[in-house]
Amino acid sequence: MHQRPFDLLINASGILLGAIIVGYVLYDMSYTATVTPCSQRSSAAMRFPLHGADGKLLSPMALQARTGGGRNIGVLENASVVPADGGPLPDAMQVELRSTPEASAAGGANANGIEFRWSPFVDEIGTSTCLAYYLRLPKTFDFGRGGVLPGVEAPDDAQTAKQDAVSIQTQWDGQGLPIVRSINENGDTLHLAGAAPLPTDRWLRIELETVLNTAGQSDGILRLWVDGTLAAENTHLSLRTDAATQISNVVVAAGYRQTPPVGPAASLQFSGIEIARLK
Repeated sequence: MHQRPFDLLINASGILLGAIIVGYVLYDMSYTATVTPCSQRSSAAMRFPLHGADGKLLSPMALQARTGGGRNIGVLENASVVPADGGPLPDAMQVELRSTPEASAAGGANANGIEFRWSPFVDEIGTSTCLAYYLRLPKTFDFGRGGVLPGVEAPDDAQTAKQDAVSIQTQWDGQGLPIVRSINENGDTLHLAGAAPLPTDRWLRIELETVLNTAGQSDGILRLWVDGTLAAENTHLSLRTDAATQISNVVVAAGYRQTPPVGPAASLQFSGIEIARLK
């Protein structure tokens, strides 16, 4: 018995609809939403200055004068402003990762390199921020047992103001993997690690997105990009319990988490450290 044209049309439509549904399911299973680096979604950024109004590079003393109050370690001994050879910007801050008597006396984890606070805005930076900078690690850089890089914090001085500070910091581990380390207001620590080590012997673009959660909810966000590629992400974080808590400072830091490796002091360079509010 021959099928009628109407039956053939119904069967063909069913086959086509089934193919569309299967295709959509397979697409939905393989599709990953793309999140653009935070600098593409932020307002105008504030950049830490590396030269004066006369265009001259800052001396270590002038560099220290541009830093904020609170914990200030190693700037005079270990930081200098130099031309950025082949860099994305003309100037760079060079940091020698050698021990400092001041850091050792302070009993801090970062007993080498530099650490200081920078508060670029009159009021708090906000609850959603984008910290961006260029980083260059020498070709023979020794990652040691891990180290610290710039981050953000709340309140103004997490070392003395109160113990329930929020701290977000970029780091590296002993294999050179990029890490985001967060401490929430309850003192809980979280590490988000990337899958690929930080490249050496070239300039890298690092971007750290921090979105504080709504008080009482776990909707905080941390994202880390390396050269425009999303390296680490968590979108279900509880970073604060107090709705008044806001990001106030950039923590400009560079150093090994523990004693520097044996041998000549390592160094690294930053260029264009900047902070912006997310739109």
